[in-house]
Parts: sequence; C-alpha cells; structure tokens
Amino acid sequence: FEVIFYKDNLEHIAIFSLMGVLIEYRHSLPPSYLPGPVKASASAKGEIMNAVLKNKGNNIEYEIIIRNTALDRYMINVTELGKITEEKKL
Repeated sequence: FEVIFYKDNLEHIAIFSLMGVLIEYRHSLPPSYLPGPVKASASAKGEIMNAVLKNKGNNIEYEIIIRNTALDRYMINVTELGKITEEKKL
C-alpha cells in the first residue's frame, strides 16, 4: 500500500506491505535541506532541480534530478555520505 501525505508543505510517501509493515519512506526536499556531502556531489554534476530522500530498511539515499550546462537532465542516486551510486540520463 502507498500513502501520500504532506507535512510542512513537503510531500511524503510511505509504502507498506500487506501486513502493515513499513517498507520504504520517501519525501521531497528542497535543495537547501540536503546534507553537505550530498549537495556537493550533486552540484558538481549540475544544477539541482529536485531531490527526494529515500529510506528503505533504514538505508538512506537521495534521488536527485540535475540539469547540466547543456540543459540535459539526469537522475542520480547519492548515499548520505555523498557517493553517487547511479546516474542515468532522463
């Protein structure tokens, strides 16, 4: 099951199993809320357009949409320590 709600004007999404166990939790973040190492890694790739914090099994990762100087958009996944684990062109 997926639950969408808003808190402090930010969208939150919680995904639950059929037994009611929380599987994954996501919420949108303005770039100013990103931790320093995450923001630095993403900014080095381009302009941050959108960011989502993903917590799955107490493993936090950030899904960030960036736009480079050629105006190409990319989705990158970044660990909370700032390591880019995935990058794909949109």
